[in-house]
Amino acid sequence: MEAISKLAWIVITALVAYWVVRKLLAWQMNNAMQEVVAELQAQRADSPANAVALKYAGKTYYRLGLRDYRPYALTVLLQEGAVAVTEEGHYYLTGKAVEKKFGI
Repeated sequence: MEAISKLAWIVITALVAYWVVRKLLAWQMNNAMQEVVAELQAQRADSPANAVALKYAGKTYYRLGLRDYRPYALTVLLQEGAVAVTEEGHYYLTGKAVEKKFGI
């Protein structure tokens, strides 16, 4: 009986840890999405004529430090249609509302 109890605690602890990590990642992605939108709003990039280049939009091959979720958030915003890209690779807001995502 004691072995089953220990196994149950291990499984419960693993599930709680998994849930906490998923919530943390969702929170980081939501914050990154809000940062991207805020940056585009601050630069008044609301039309193709006012589109701006974003330094984190390109590929980064080597980077030290914590993970930057803004490139991933930009991809999500492009897929959702909240942000669009011009032929020159500049980004602007389309006016579509950005909803909180990822389970938060």
